[in-house]
Amino acid sequence: MKAFSAILVMSLVFLFAAAACGTGDENTGSQPSGNEPAGEENNNNDSVNNEENSGEGEAPVEAEGLSFNTVVQAEEDTLLVTMEITNNSEETKRVDFSSGQQFDVLVRDESGNQIYHYAEGKMFTQALITEEIGPGETLTFQDEAVSEQFPAAESLTVETTLLVYAVDGKEIGKGTYSQSVNIE
Repeated sequence: MKAFSAILVMSLVFLFAAAACGTGDENTGSQPSGNEPAGEENNNNDSVNNEENSGEGEAPVEAEGLSFNTVVQAEEDTLLVTMEITNNSEETKRVDFSSGQQFDVLVRDESGNQIYHYAEGKMFTQALITEEIGPGETLTFQDEAVSEQFPAAESLTVETTLLVYAVDGKEIGKGTYSQSVNIE
């Protein structure tokens, strides 16, 4: 009976630990993605998402010797979101993430309604991740955002954030590396 109780208790502890990982949100982080399925081709040239529509953040975000930039390529119901963080200093930079989710992407329509969220429905590890970026090197993250709502929108705003906790051991403010890109 004691063995059964011990197994039951250990099973419950395991279940609670697994549940503690939770689902992702803006306050957690994630691995680079690009494995979402591509949508069917749509030849509607009046849509917001066609080959001619792409965008780039207005100016790179500069902080702690690093620059962050976002480029978005739009095609039909798919947005390819590329986020790059480049080391502009003479020394290697250590970038710490507080969880497995290293970035987040939100897409809003012209009314401000959220129509895509990278972290929605995903689970991320609660493990510290450290990346080293050498002088002049760039760390790249990508997300392939797919939504049937993209072609119907008159314009889209893509909001990206690298969920960096610290640079070289120095904590930085949440949202330090954030950028918005407008797609008309």
